[in-house]
Amino acid sequence: MSIRNASRRKTVRTTVALSADLLAFVDGEVAEGRAESRNDLLNEALGRELRRRRSEEIDRQIVAASSDPDLHAMEQEVMKDFEAADREEWLKLDEDCGPYPCE
Repeated sequence: MSIRNASRRKTVRTTVALSADLLAFVDGEVAEGRAESRNDLLNEALGRELRRRRSEEIDRQIVAASSDPDLHAMEQEVMKDFEAADREEWLKLDEDCGPYPCE
């Protein structure tokens, strides 16, 4: 989400305490024109961190699911169910385009 999109969301005023070096960095970014304001930079940075953490959580869930024996059994069942249809489609592709090159 861009800063412009973030600004359309409902905002709530709050006070945060930043280390002196972090505040100097933020103020420098604003002074150099790389950020419109402290608020915009903090919203952008926190939004990015939120997306990163959500992505990490999704990754953890995928890893957990990949070791789930019930899910693995279901995947095998689905693969078996589609085996004949897959074979039929591969044969059609071979007829239309020639055999798939093997390396």
